Formats: sequence, structure tokens, C-alpha cells
Amino acid sequence: MPDYASGYSGGDDAAPPGGRTPNEWFNINNYTVAYSSQAAGIATGGDVGLQTITSPPTKTMDFSLFKNFRLTERVSMQFRGEAINLGNFTVLSQPDVSLGDSKALGGNGNFGVITSSIAGSERHLQFSLRLAF
Repeated sequence: MPDYASGYSGGDDAAPPGGRTPNEWFNINNYTVAYSSQAAGIATGGDVGLQTITSPPTKTMDFSLFKNFRLTERVSMQFRGEAINLGNFTVLSQPDVSLGDSKALGGNGNFGVITSSIAGSERHLQFSLRLAF
């Protein structure tokens, strides 16, 4: 677990100065590695709490349209049109919160970066006919 950098105590102001983007979801300069003063080089627990860093919000719009047609007295047909995520909003996955991935610690530089979207979150359209008798 990391420590908060000196002068930062956590909270909602974790956004980077230029605003949140997938390339920098939170200000990576607010966090540092915790080391024990008794045994240098051994990481300690850190003071950042669990679930402190939040993921991007999800936003989708689902829509359904139904129309019933009576064919005879006993037989009817229903047309259904359904859209999942009609606006095709991007649903981003969680940012990388592993401090070991920071460039300062020799990682791949993905600390604080959102590298993908959630699979299956793209727009889906479905049309069907239902015959009831």
C-alpha cells in the first residue's frame, strides 16, 4: 500500500490539475511508497485506505419499443426493438492502482492510467417478432 505524499491528506481533490483523462485518472504525485524507518527498503502498510481511489462513473441508456398486432381473435404478433447502451457511451475500466507500475519504481508507467474499456459495453441492438396463439 502506498502512503499519501507530504502535504496531501486524500479526498475528492485527487483529480490531476488538468482534469481527469484516461491517461491520468488521478494525480499520481499524491502517492509515494511507504518504507519502514527501522529496516530501510522494506515496504510497510502505508496510510492510504482501501477503496480510496474511485473508478470512472458508468453511463448507459437502454431503450425498448414494443408494438402488438392482433392477427385474429386468438392470434397476436408482437414486434420488439431493444437497444442496450443506445448512446454508445464509453464505459471505462478501473485505473491501474498498483504503485509498482509507476515509472519512478521501474514499472511500465501505467500507474493512474485507464488502459481499456469494459468488454461488452458497446451498443447492442436487437429486433424480434413474437407470435402468441
